[in-house]
Amino acid sequence: MEFGTKIKNLRNKRGITQEALAKAMGVTPQTVSKWENDVTMPDVALLPELSVFFGVTIDELFSLDAKKQMERIDNRIYESGLISEVEATQMEETLREFAKTPEYKAQALSLIAELHLHQAEIHKRMAAELARKAMELDPDNRSYISDYCNAMGSFIPDWNGRNHHVLIRELKGFVKRHPDNRAASMWLLDNLMADKRLKEAETELMHLEQIDGTYRTLHYRALLAAANGDEALEDRCYQEMEEKYANGMDAWLVQMALAERETEHQNYEKALTHYEKAMEVQASPKFTDPPQSMAHIYEILGDNEKAVECYKLELKMSREEWGIIAGEEVDEANRSIERLLRQ
Repeated sequence: MEFGTKIKNLRNKRGITQEALAKAMGVTPQTVSKWENDVTMPDVALLPELSVFFGVTIDELFSLDAKKQMERIDNRIYESGLISEVEATQMEETLREFAKTPEYKAQALSLIAELHLHQAEIHKRMAAELARKAMELDPDNRSYISDYCNAMGSFIPDWNGRNHHVLIRELKGFVKRHPDNRAASMWLLDNLMADKRLKEAETELMHLEQIDGTYRTLHYRALLAAANGDEALEDRCYQEMEEKYANGMDAWLVQMALAERETEHQNYEKALTHYEKAMEVQASPKFTDPPQSMAHIYEILGDNEKAVECYKLELKMSREEWGIIAGEEVDEANRSIERLLRQ
């Protein structure tokens, strides 16, 4: 879409005439007509005013193609804290327009979902902070404590509130329609085991073993063995997993899995060793999961100083491995550091 067409569409969407736009911008109607017919371009100084007037970014005024606009929106979601209601609405409207084109429909719908998930996550963080202050002011009010725990993603004691039967049903249908989809099969396994539906999980694991040739099937076999109380089988699976996949692209993920097992058994020193090994064997660019996990362990152990060191390592890795120096990921690590230093 050319610049002139973009201006005309925005004007029509707002329901105003060329004369009204001209008056708002301090130019003549003939000037607006020239813009819309791509005869001339607005003065650079007018671009911010046009952007504000129509409620769009300057990039949007120049009509980046769909792929570039979706890339920009994706980056905006990833890098931002809470996005204003006005901007979020504009982003969703843009994406819904792209979703009308079959070529872009899936990506556009996914980005709308990510936008809402992002906003929900930030709102939950804000809710947690407000509820925490409320419960300190009135510690006997049970609802304030419930608000805080819910905002923090607390375990829900009631089966009725925590089971995943709807998600499981949908995933089962999806896996039936797409039997080679490993990711869906793994999500199905995760939720079956979370709900203690272990017989169904065994059936799904057998299916996963047919379509996946990585360490993951041994990992799930170990997790299922643990859920069934078979410690001997659990041990054998982890040992085989480490022996078979000690090298190669999955080596760091194997170390992560071993670390998580030790963490769940509260063998924190062993877990830390595996997380350090995961950082060592991971190929660049390295993900920051190991130092994040180590920071959590040190917080559990009450060693805030080492937890801060791990968060600083996370920031260093983000900068050196990914070139990330700003955005929500960096802000979250800095918030954790500030929280620990205040304690």
